[in-house]
Amino acid sequence: MSKYLENGVRISFAQLLEDNTICIPIIQRDYVQGRIDENEVRTEFLQALLSYLREGKPFRDLDFVYGFLNEDHVLYPLDGQQRLTTLMLLHWFLANKEGAFELYKALFLKEDNEKLYTKFTYENRLSSKEFYNELFTKEIDFKNLLNSDEGKNNRLSKSIKNLSWYAPAWDWDPTVQNTLNMLDAIFDTFNSSQVYFDKLTDKENPIITFLFMDLGKNNLSDDLYIKMNSRGVQLTSFENFKAKLEGFISKSNIQKEYVLNLDHSDKTVDFKTYYTHQIDGKWSNFVWEIMKSNDPKMNHPSHFDL
Repeated sequence: MSKYLENGVRISFAQLLEDNTICIPIIQRDYVQGRIDENEVRTEFLQALLSYLREGKPFRDLDFVYGFLNEDHVLYPLDGQQRLTTLMLLHWFLANKEGAFELYKALFLKEDNEKLYTKFTYENRLSSKEFYNELFTKEIDFKNLLNSDEGKNNRLSKSIKNLSWYAPAWDWDPTVQNTLNMLDAIFDTFNSSQVYFDKLTDKENPIITFLFMDLGKNNLSDDLYIKMNSRGVQLTSFENFKAKLEGFISKSNIQKEYVLNLDHSDKTVDFKTYYTHQIDGKWSNFVWEIMKSNDPKMNHPSHFDL
């Protein structure tokens, strides 16, 4: 695990990708924050990011990111896909706009057989994966963008679609088209702004952060995520509190030992292990059974559709 990845601890996007890659798994939906009918949500989110950067106050949390981190340091997010994708697009945009592409390359790209690959990829569509690898490994000349079409603010997306590496078949991929729409929105919001790439990637005092929760750290299944985030709604205040408490326990010096039945045998564990095992296992299941007994709808399979 990365030195930054502790449950309930603040982490920036750049810190997350320092030792890891992000892979949006095949079970996830397309990127939708750039969808035309999501204009209000998109505008509000980008304005919030801009205000955080203008203010300059570090550690402005964008809530939690939940997922599984495997032994190869690949993070598969189950919640946070849209925010992570937008953050990746913002980093790429600012690096190109501010002439910081070499720093961006060191942080967000990896090299294999003399070819560059992005550390952020989508697996839900092959075309999305190919597009993102081309986009995120390419430097764009912002001084020579094409003019927008009449009645549109599409200088950036129009210029990208005119590049030799852009495949016409990507016009049919919703993730690609929503990404291009988001990039035009980012251009409108940040093109005349100050220099922000360094603030985003500052290791000591990053401006924009989130709280990370590794669902696989204690051998948890995605059933737990489904229980706590059914139908993709926002996670509860209790879940936020639980993760912050775990982060606090990680930094504490509680010496008391407990006994847990692990792998069919009793084992002595420290307080943190006992807490995380019980809160996401026995205690959670106990509460879950009570909830089901009081709400028959929770026994219906459609209740867990995401």
